Amino acid sequence: MMHEPAPARTSRVSICPDPLFVIGSPRSGTTSLARALGEHSHFWTAADLDVMRHVRAFGGVGAVAPVSKGEAKRRDFEQDEFVRFLGDCMSALFTGRSGGRRWIVAKPYTVYFADLLAGMFPDASFVHILRDARGAVGSLLSTLKTTGLGREALWGRDRVPGTPRQFRDACVTWKSEVQAAMEFAEAHPGRCLTVQYEELVADAGEAFGAIYRFLGVPPEERPIDCIRSQGVNSSLPYRMPMVEGTSNPWQAWGRERKRTFMEEAGEALLRYGVVAEAEALQMEEDARGAAENTWSSPVGHELYVWYAREAVKREVPQGAVVLVVSKGDERLLELGDREAWHFPRDEDGEYPGYYPADSEEAIDQLERLRAQGAEYLVIPQSGLWWLEHYRGFREHLQTQYSYLHGDEHMTLYRLENPG
Repeated sequence: MMHEPAPARTSRVSICPDPLFVIGSPRSGTTSLARALGEHSHFWTAADLDVMRHVRAFGGVGAVAPVSKGEAKRRDFEQDEFVRFLGDCMSALFTGRSGGRRWIVAKPYTVYFADLLAGMFPDASFVHILRDARGAVGSLLSTLKTTGLGREALWGRDRVPGTPRQFRDACVTWKSEVQAAMEFAEAHPGRCLTVQYEELVADAGEAFGAIYRFLGVPPEERPIDCIRSQGVNSSLPYRMPMVEGTSNPWQAWGRERKRTFMEEAGEALLRYGVVAEAEALQMEEDARGAAENTWSSPVGHELYVWYAREAVKREVPQGAVVLVVSKGDERLLELGDREAWHFPRDEDGEYPGYYPADSEEAIDQLERLRAQGAEYLVIPQSGLWWLEHYRGFREHLQTQYSYLHGDEHMTLYRLENPG
């Protein structure tokens, strides 16, 4: 017996074409920013509706792709089509409650599948809030300690496994989630705006001005007033002030904790512009300690290279020829409009791959290169041991040439007799 095909069920629903996702690491202010933007007449926040956790469980990175590929084979539709319709269903759910306004979702763990959300919602915008790791890590551990909540209670059971109750784990969590968010932002520059938490706290008006321009909405004061008064993460059962007394706990940390932090989060802190090189170098020195010369974080060498460059820019004129005790590191030769040579340097102009046998050989090589046009000598932090090991070489420099700059990070000489 033949059955008539069931009539297609149709209903008219409104779908918001351009929702907003606020992404960031835990304790970075995602919920606060979303709720503040929800005070704008163009937006409605769905921050309390943890639908994204179910999207991750059913249709996240580990589920949507294989499910949709299998369906594509059986049902003759494409994976992208499946994902977009899944997004339409969710958007219809939210749009029906938003009164026609653009809806907002903010959950920290969405950084791990932001690309999926970008496909589900092709016209969605993303705002990434980036918080200094010192404040975020301190706040995260403080929250877990004071509330007694596990990570799954804060961010859902489908979160990446593991509760960062240890300090190193919390640093790794921040680095992992910020890296995921920044990679997404860099891949979607027209769709994702990064806002620094500290700038939002310091000048909410200016920060919201940038957000309004990015989202194409008129400026309003209610979101600014809201962000100034509400908690850092109001998904918690109580409110915590936006400007916390422990927002930067660096000075309260002991040396071991500072070293752990620099080892795990220091490089990302510098790479993503949360701190400038000068501050990062001071943090590196704080973590090392005055009497310790062997410890260094992964970003330590990069900071000393930066410091040497800055000193050369101040002391050495453009166009000068500079010798650098480089150990073959080409980055140390990047001195702007100055010509930099490895020291020592072979006849082909390359680093020879070995150190002078003694002070006499070091002096001979220095004088040979000086005769060829070298005008300055830079000994960066990685080469300061030369001044102890090659004492005759050090005395030659001190008696024959002009000392321009020296500290625990580098030494600089002008290769002309001061007399």
